[in-house]
Amino acid sequence: MPITSVGTVSHTTLAATNLAASMRRWRLTSAAVVDSVADQRSAGWACWRGNAVGLGGWTFVTRISMTTLQATVMGFFGLYGSTAALATTLTLAAAINCIGIGFQRGTYTRWQLVANDGTGTPPLTDMGMSFAIATGGVLTLFIAAPPNGSSVWVRVVDEVWR
Repeated sequence: MPITSVGTVSHTTLAATNLAASMRRWRLTSAAVVDSVADQRSAGWACWRGNAVGLGGWTFVTRISMTTLQATVMGFFGLYGSTAALATTLTLAAAINCIGIGFQRGTYTRWQLVANDGTGTPPLTDMGMSFAIATGGVLTLFIAAPPNGSSVWVRVVDEVWR
């Protein structure tokens, strides 16, 4: 599936500094100006819930580690119901058709679970004290749905402090 990235993609050298530095990874960096975007998205839908027994369903897994955070940055990691670039003015509280985790510096001090089915403002669930927004950590995000299921499961593991 074709993928589009906005921002600068780099592949950093492995190092023994910390867990994040010891993992194979790529980095996506936005421009160092207000309202700049760094995102990666697919040109088509990455998953489908299904409409009959045995059809659809998915398992999505990604690891997240941040190195620099601007004072008012917004971050979202997960599945988003659009193949278009995210608006530079998008706030976490306005994200629709999505499931994942996110944060908005200056508004929240901890990661939020974000889930929205396309109707209204997404409910944001604070993930608790052990999920402070910080650099240097490693989070593993699992999102899964059974074929033609009515539920979606989300699991987040803090790989540094677990």
